[in-house]
This record gives sequence, structure tokens and C-alpha cells, in this order.
Amino acid sequence: MTDIPRLILELAENSLESGADAISITIAETGPGIDASVADDGCGMTGEAIASSLSGGYSTKANADDGNGGRGISVCRMAAESAGGTFLITSGQTGTTASLSIPQGEPITGDLAETAMAISCGRAGVRVTISRSGLHGGYSYVFYTGASASDVLRVYSDVRKFEREIRESNKK
Repeated sequence: MTDIPRLILELAENSLESGADAISITIAETGPGIDASVADDGCGMTGEAIASSLSGGYSTKANADDGNGGRGISVCRMAAESAGGTFLITSGQTGTTASLSIPQGEPITGDLAETAMAISCGRAGVRVTISRSGLHGGYSYVFYTGASASDVLRVYSDVRKFEREIRESNKK
């Protein structure tokens, strides 16, 4: 199974590092599968940068040459492809969208509430929208990063509640 929240976190962290002021995370249960995307209004990527990031080892981080940087996007691509799905990055001078599609038989594993909480601890002042839709309902939730500890816990609690409601609906 593919840990969708972990992949979303990786992509959202890249968005934060690109200088984004807004990040939109969309998850759609399409019946048998899942489509997810992370779109931002950050600095964008060239075609060369996209190709390099998909193959791994490409990073704009200052400490990327320590041997641990530049693998995130290629890991997302490999995870989607190993599940029989696809991974695509589109970008312009500003803004990048990373999309993955997982076919039939891939329920969401991982924890979206923990992912939202981790994102909320990022660079202050970034508007994050998480939207989830599916056969049994969904939600759209907006928060800002770099908030106080109580706001971070509120984000965690609210997203946890929404996810619990979806799980209960899926059981019916």
C-alpha cells in the first residue's frame, strides 16, 4: 500500500521550500482509486529541474550535497508507479503542481491529520488548503503555517475529526 499522507508531506515540504505563499492539497477518491495533488505558487521549476528531480538527486537546498537531499520527488514517482499509478509534475515560472494517481485497490494509508500538523509547523504565514472528496463525502479545510502550538493541535484535531467521519461513512 502507498502511504499517501507521507507523499503529500514530502511534496508540501518542497512547496514550503520553494517560497510558496499558498499550497493546495487535493485528494479525490475516484471510486476504485485515488488522485492526489499538491499545487503551490512558489518559484516554479524548469523542464530540466523537473526531469532531474524525477530521477533523484536534484535539490536546491544548501545542504543537499550531504547525500540525503534531492530524493523526495523521485520517491513519490516510484511509489505511485510501483502501485501501478502515475506521477506528474507541471510547472511554470511560478507555481508547481505534483499529481499522483493510484489505481484500484489503494486505500489511503498513513495519517492525514499528522501530515497536516507537520505542514502547519512549517515556514510561517503560508495558506494551506486540504480538500478531500469521495464517494462518501469529504471536506475542505484551510489553515496557516507557523501558528501557535494550540493552533497546530487544532489543525490536527479538526483533520482527525474529518478523517474519522469519512472512515465511518465508508463502513456503511
